[in-house]
Amino acid sequence: MEGSRGRMAVDRHDRHAAALRRAVVPARHGGSHSSTVSRSAEVETVARAIGSGRCALVFGEVGVGKTYVVDAAQRLLSESEPDLEWLMVSADPDDGSALAALSVVLPELLAAPADMEDPMRTAMAYAVLRARAQGRRLVVRVEDAHHLDAMSRHVLVGLARTGEIGLVATLRPGVARRAPWVQLWKDGVAERIDVARFTPAETERYVAETLGGDVAADVAIVLWNRTGGNPLFVRELTRVAVESRALLAVGSTWVWDRWALLDPRVLDLVQHELVGLSAAERLLLEQVVALGGALPSVVDALDVSGAYVALVADRLLEVVPVRSDGPVTVPACVRAHPLVAEALRGSVPARVRREAVARWEELTGGVAASDEALVRMVTDALEVGDAQPMPRILEATTAALREHRCELVVRLVGLALPGARGADVVRLLATRASAHRFLSRPDAARRDLVTARDLVARLDLTVAEGPELFSLLGHLEAEVRQFAEDDADGALEVLALLRDEVGVRWPDAPATWWQDEEICRLTCLAAAGRHAEPMAAAEELFAATARRPHAVLPLVPSLVAGAAQMPGGHGALGLVERFMGVATAHADSASWAVSNLATAGFVASGLLGYVMSAGDVEKLLGATDLPFNVDVVALNLLHGITAMQAGDWPVARARLAAASRRYEHGDVQGRLAVTYALGAIAAAASGEVVEARELLERARTVSWSGVRTLGGYMGLLRLDALAWLRDRALVPEALALAETCRGAGLVRVEFEALHRAVVTAHPAGGTLLPGEEVEALGERALAIAPLLDGPRAAAVAAHLEAVLAGDDALALSAVRDMAAAGLFVPTAAPAVQLTRRESQIAALAAAGLSSKEIAERLTLSVRTVDSHLSRIFAKAGVRSRRELAAALHLDPTP
Repeated sequence: MEGSRGRMAVDRHDRHAAALRRAVVPARHGGSHSSTVSRSAEVETVARAIGSGRCALVFGEVGVGKTYVVDAAQRLLSESEPDLEWLMVSADPDDGSALAALSVVLPELLAAPADMEDPMRTAMAYAVLRARAQGRRLVVRVEDAHHLDAMSRHVLVGLARTGEIGLVATLRPGVARRAPWVQLWKDGVAERIDVARFTPAETERYVAETLGGDVAADVAIVLWNRTGGNPLFVRELTRVAVESRALLAVGSTWVWDRWALLDPRVLDLVQHELVGLSAAERLLLEQVVALGGALPSVVDALDVSGAYVALVADRLLEVVPVRSDGPVTVPACVRAHPLVAEALRGSVPARVRREAVARWEELTGGVAASDEALVRMVTDALEVGDAQPMPRILEATTAALREHRCELVVRLVGLALPGARGADVVRLLATRASAHRFLSRPDAARRDLVTARDLVARLDLTVAEGPELFSLLGHLEAEVRQFAEDDADGALEVLALLRDEVGVRWPDAPATWWQDEEICRLTCLAAAGRHAEPMAAAEELFAATARRPHAVLPLVPSLVAGAAQMPGGHGALGLVERFMGVATAHADSASWAVSNLATAGFVASGLLGYVMSAGDVEKLLGATDLPFNVDVVALNLLHGITAMQAGDWPVARARLAAASRRYEHGDVQGRLAVTYALGAIAAAASGEVVEARELLERARTVSWSGVRTLGGYMGLLRLDALAWLRDRALVPEALALAETCRGAGLVRVEFEALHRAVVTAHPAGGTLLPGEEVEALGERALAIAPLLDGPRAAAVAAHLEAVLAGDDALALSAVRDMAAAGLFVPTAAPAVQLTRRESQIAALAAAGLSSKEIAERLTLSVRTVDSHLSRIFAKAGVRSRRELAAALHLDPTP
């Protein structure tokens, strides 16, 4: 075993080292592109233009692969048109002297007298270039043609217009609209080729190729968000992440282990991109970085020399949409390229920062362009000692918490507390306590809550702020009780004390406050899996909050989970449809509502048998420009479920392992338990018995506080893992789950638990349950079936009927129907085929007999028994005798 662990460690090291080599060593011909992310269309366009006697202008920002495209086109043309004469010219931004670029490659020009008139010098350049062709067509290739000196540019463009030379030039996008380049492509002399950044999908393919394995769903998203899809930056950030082990291989899948900090090489690349900026352009870029982004009107006011247009053209500034503020349309936000902003942020001079903030306040009255801009600006200002108004600080900390940027919240509050007073201190402490709660630091959260409670008790508060502050602290304390301590009763007690205290101190508290407290109480019940009361009260509550339907958004996902497990089921999907529009409209203040509701709807759809594909998940939650927050780690979880629903167990295992790794570092929403349970099914269905049992044990021992609302569903996942393991413990566990769910009204889970018990016990011929009890359980389940909506329940009922009738053909047909509804169950046949002798030895070994005892009983040598056991262990996918009974579905009685 130790040798095996050592080999696994070596394998992981070798895989990491190989990926590091691929990420660090640039590929030939530009190094920014793998075979899976080709630029074939751009390459063919360049080659076609030159081959037809025209020119090609290749535009793109630094790092997108302009040189790669031209290199590939030149290779293609060298094969198809070997008579072309190529001349390579590189422009130097620091040398603007006449014919500086051409003189480097045409030595004849250097021999010209220094006092030669420009017209004569130009004529000489024409003559030298014509002579260079020597009867063949000359193609001049210019790198960074936007840096050409004026005379070289004039000569090359003039000859290109007459068709005497072919011209292939790479240029920054900002010059595409400037003379003489715009005239060349507008007049049809040259073909214009724009090389774009990677899309998110291309980023994922490129990174997978670079790392030599699958990548978790959030890896490409994070890389794309930080780099904007710039291939060079993607490559370099991938290299940094691999070198620092921020990216690690879990099995065959690469996952984030932590945030990757920029290294000097990346910072140098960013600074290289800024070479050639004018002083005005550099200043405006720094001002936008200092503000974290700004409204276009603010940038217009800061720009006094036309730098804005140039920076946008060169993709150093971006105009991006921001969230809609309910029915009010918010203008776009101008921000720096993400990696440029990240690299520059620490080097913006304090004077520039202060002047930009002062001008922004003057122009907007302190209204930020986006939450990101506000958070970044306030953080940077406080860190250099620039005071900020307390309302702005409170708004920034709240915005950061909405984004679950909890470490940043802790830092912001620490910077802001010395200047806060009174109720503002309470609000800051409460915000930090919430951040600590999400960071799994309940003790730190309690400390802040105790301090805040002591302070609020001494404040003279009015009815306008008292109930709100008491709710803020009370709700946080209830969350700590329910989710950190898994004590729903304690949380309900806290909420009851809160209502009593406010009722005594402020009997005239507004009706909306009492409604919100009732919503909080029902949410607490539903989150604990106690769905009966919240479901019964839902419609009355919806009617009472009809004028402010967003108030119930925290409750709705749990209602969806409850409705999916109770009679019917279509009501769960109806809730999603009813409130998705509300959640979207209020994404600015309830930024997680859409993704939470969508995730609940996804689970509900699966329970009903309406299967979603990986593409559906990507469309729903995988886009990079969504106007609401998404847990990108959950995309791995959802992709794992879609793979399970398709029976693609290797993909399911990989995706779920990636999600588990990330949630082990921080499980904000309590999803680790469900990820382990799903992973156990995928592992067991793949024949990985040991892994499946380890995951089942982890699922049992980690906190369930975040998934209590799915308590019945969680139990069902455990049963399905046991079914694939062929563990006879399934039957008593299934019956216990069915009784629990019967008492809670969760009839869908009761029905499926009974199904699992019956189909496991029925083929056992009375060894697990008496035949008449099996029949009674089957009839009980079939009586429930008509109460349930969806194709999954219908397929499960058909399978149950076929098993009870002993009709194998019908049972097999029902198994296919269940698979179509996303539910894969093991067949009744043994999972492992053994010879007669192997079966004898396996049964005795599973009963606990030693090799010597088995040898004596079967009149064999110990060596023969051990040899048989090695083959049995390999077939069963187990490593010990202890696991044999479950893996082979054997009776553990010798």
